[in-house]
Amino acid sequence: MAGSPDRATAGAVRDRPELLKRYERYAMTPFQSLTFRSPDIAEAEQTLALMLRCDLSEYGLPDSDLADLLYDWEHIDLSRDAWLALDPGGQVVGYGAMLPWGSNIRYSFYTDPTWEDQTLGQTLLARCEERGQELAKTLKPAGKRVVKIYIPHVNQPNRLIVEQAGFQVVNYVFNMQVDLAEASATPVWPQGITVRPVQPGQDDRAIHQFIQTTFERPGRTPQSFEVWQNSLMRPDVFDPTLWFVAVAEGELVGACLGMAYAEEGWVRQLGVAAAWRRRGLGRALLLHAFVAFKQRGFGRVGLAVEADNPKAIKFYQAVDMTCIRQYDEYEKLL
Repeated sequence: MAGSPDRATAGAVRDRPELLKRYERYAMTPFQSLTFRSPDIAEAEQTLALMLRCDLSEYGLPDSDLADLLYDWEHIDLSRDAWLALDPGGQVVGYGAMLPWGSNIRYSFYTDPTWEDQTLGQTLLARCEERGQELAKTLKPAGKRVVKIYIPHVNQPNRLIVEQAGFQVVNYVFNMQVDLAEASATPVWPQGITVRPVQPGQDDRAIHQFIQTTFERPGRTPQSFEVWQNSLMRPDVFDPTLWFVAVAEGELVGACLGMAYAEEGWVRQLGVAAAWRRRGLGRALLLHAFVAFKQRGFGRVGLAVEADNPKAIKFYQAVDMTCIRQYDEYEKLL
């Protein structure tokens, strides 16, 4: 589990000169002076800047990306599903959005780390919930919907906000990372394995079915091909030369699906057929991906793993990956 001080408090902010001016300004800014409105696509970078300030205040590292933000905005109605909170000077101090999450919904909200009044976060979450209830009535097929929300573990104010709103923790997600400058291991392939890049348009459905099979476990709902494809094969981050498949006697037995973000490489999914586990194939695929990312000039590679999968955590630790961030996964029924 990642360890870090709680999210920036007033005292901690005063010890950081780069935040002092912002803290002093917001300490004198009443909540009633804020303006709430829908964002414009041209405000994506200003919104991202807020998200990055939150990332840095929580774990000291960025975790937000412009490509992901723009992808979210392209898949929602910006005029109804997202909100900015602006201070009297027009600076973004809060952002909230209701986002699609497979057949369910996800809420997301950020408040400037130097803004202490929890009313801002509560207001953004309330807007998400109001819109979520409204949208749930129109979704097909009809039935109960689950709302997800992920809160950085060290952000105690936002955790308290969602708990007071009736959300409950159901899991924890760890972001793990490896420094490629220190990753010198090379892949050793089991006998009979051939590795190659994916062939878009030919391998898509086979890889999707393979991933759903290898990821199968109690409580997990398989992703439809359309949801999986829209998420993993987004034109802005999909690079087929970073997707690798392992084949034995013409059969797909392993897959490692990577993405290239602006600041780091990312392993989105890694799967190995049951008959080939504990034979070094997963390790070889992962190390092969590390080499590919390093050749692209990336200094680090990250991935996400759920806390209820201790074998996977131990596996990633064995290739020198460390936990740098923890998200608490909350759920609530609409």
